[in-house]
Amino acid sequence: MTEMIPLIVFTVFGGIAAGAVLCSAFVDLRQPEGAPEIPFVKKPVFFIIVCLAALAVGLLGTLLHLGQPLRFLNGLSNPASMISQEGYWSIALGLVLVAAVAMGVKKGVPRFLTVLGGIVALGMMIVTSFAYYFAAGIPVWNGGATFPVFVVGDIAMGAALCALLIEDRRTLFLNVSAGLAAVSLVVALAFQAQVASVHAAFDFMPWTAVSMIVAGVLPIAAWAAQLKGFLAPRIASIAVLVLVVLGTAILRIGFFAVGMA
Repeated sequence: MTEMIPLIVFTVFGGIAAGAVLCSAFVDLRQPEGAPEIPFVKKPVFFIIVCLAALAVGLLGTLLHLGQPLRFLNGLSNPASMISQEGYWSIALGLVLVAAVAMGVKKGVPRFLTVLGGIVALGMMIVTSFAYYFAAGIPVWNGGATFPVFVVGDIAMGAALCALLIEDRRTLFLNVSAGLAAVSLVVALAFQAQVASVHAAFDFMPWTAVSMIVAGVLPIAAWAAQLKGFLAPRIASIAVLVLVVLGTAILRIGFFAVGMA
């Protein structure tokens, strides 16, 4: 179990950072003229700092996975390894975010940086998926359902974070989060079918069921409650974020467990 912790830390925290940056590429983070006194609109760089902090925590997970921090530098010297490619894309995303913080303090994040960040974030998600898809000797990971486990999960978590922090786009991203939560039901079932197809000894069904409820059913319920006026938008945003992150983490714990069983 302990050997999974670094992988979960990287894929969840790095994933939520990548997903949020990708989603924010569709939003103008520049300071608009005459903007209302809303904290995020006034200082959109705060959102980037949150993403940068999440990415940093994810990279710490990579260092824990390698056992010794200096091994990370050695690993980067081998471009053919998937962990090196994960490192390249993660570092590239970090550099874009640092630039966004530096340039966005006064007038907001430049549009070209949000678009570039979205492209790099998508690349990071795809490379992470490939790292497990090509894992030798673990047939349960070598299937197409591995990609949505990471890509869909990252986008859902990122959209939920945007729903909380991007004040003037909250409803939009809350709806997107709920929609992606519904897709997560399909993702969980698809990976369950992939597990069953290779006759894995590990019983993945409980992880599928719990993930579907936490990341799929409950966020949609929170979204519906917000539409009906039973939950304030901010409370609904917090609930969706917590539930989507937790449900995604549960699915990935099961993902790693079934591969290491």
